[in-house]
Amino acid sequence: MVTRVPSSRGMMWSVFLISGLFVGPETVWAQAAITQRPPLSQACQAMQAHIADLLNQHRLSDDLDDAAFESVMRLFYEAESACTLGRFSDGLDLYSTIPIGRVSRRQLR
Repeated sequence: MVTRVPSSRGMMWSVFLISGLFVGPETVWAQAAITQRPPLSQACQAMQAHIADLLNQHRLSDDLDDAAFESVMRLFYEAESACTLGRFSDGLDLYSTIPIGRVSRRQLR
């Protein structure tokens, strides 16, 4: 006898339908809308803002030398350009390859 494991998507809809009996269909559909992924264009905008903020932090610190900062900026502009041209997947892939994180040392003002 073969046992079928229900898919996570099928289970999710079952939970939504069952919970709809108790909380009402408006709440169920609102919750379903929240769990959906945003469009790739919005993901590109979010990544652009996030990486731009990190770059600004690094610009004010001494964590990266000039060559490393130039390399990161080049990748940032390539990713930004890809998103602007509508190649959202390419842009997101490029954003994910940018080797930058939080600033380890902040400059005191």
